Amino acid sequence: MFIWPSFRIGDQAALALASILQAHPVSAFFLFNNDISDTGAEALAKAAFHNDFITMFCLDSNKITDAGAKAVAEAARNNPSLTTFYISSLAISDSGAKTVANAVRGCPLSAFGLTSDKISDAGAIAMGEMISSCAETLCAFFLGSSKISAAGAKKVADMISKSCRMMTEFYLGSEPLSGEALAYIFETMAGISSIRNVNICIGGDVSKELMDSCLTKMQQSEAGKLLKLRISCEGDNAKNVCGKCITEWNGKFAEFQIVDHIGNIFIKEAILGDDIPLSKWRCSIF
Repeated sequence: MFIWPSFRIGDQAALALASILQAHPVSAFFLFNNDISDTGAEALAKAAFHNDFITMFCLDSNKITDAGAKAVAEAARNNPSLTTFYISSLAISDSGAKTVANAVRGCPLSAFGLTSDKISDAGAIAMGEMISSCAETLCAFFLGSSKISAAGAKKVADMISKSCRMMTEFYLGSEPLSGEALAYIFETMAGISSIRNVNICIGGDVSKELMDSCLTKMQQSEAGKLLKLRISCEGDNAKNVCGKCITEWNGKFAEFQIVDHIGNIFIKEAILGDDIPLSKWRCSIF
């Protein structure tokens, strides 16, 4: 196993490491937040995947574009042992996302993650279509981009609901969801009995009544109190609604977090004046 997080090693060191990996194969490879671009990513992927027993591969939070994503995907294509695959970058677009989705269709994935601010509905749907190929094994799915619309988010959730009965973790970063789209996502996730972690973003014209309805469905689902629910909210209205939800819904799930994507100050403001100790809330930065 090789784990090397946040050392900012860059491409030169990545190339040197790739040559070492050729002679010393690993079963798990985690090299995230290291300023690695396409050149280093391609070399590392070729070195890591030259054997057939690597199970985990992570190049999250590096400087990878579509070219690098495609090179990594081709190296990983149809690997018979790959179960965990994470590659996140601000520079991967729909083209790179589609290539990755096609490449890992033949892998027995249990966890998959791809986030990038350039991915739109087209890339998200390609990810959703990939899910069906590993529906019997996939447990954790992480997909994030502010360009994924409410319609795209619904499509992905629907694909998961129809094919993945093993899903335990679902993270969907998209445009802030509200109204019918938000209700649909919650209802879909509530219908998956294995689900244990849900992470979504809300905003816009979301109402307290809608949130109560959504949370009730989640709490009454088969997952029920075993569920860890994390909601990121954007906009003053969403913050106000979430502030009211905190006092009513805390303790009804295994874990209930409502966070601001820039911090947690609004949560403290929301309960200021209440007789509820801050120590009861678990808040974090999104």
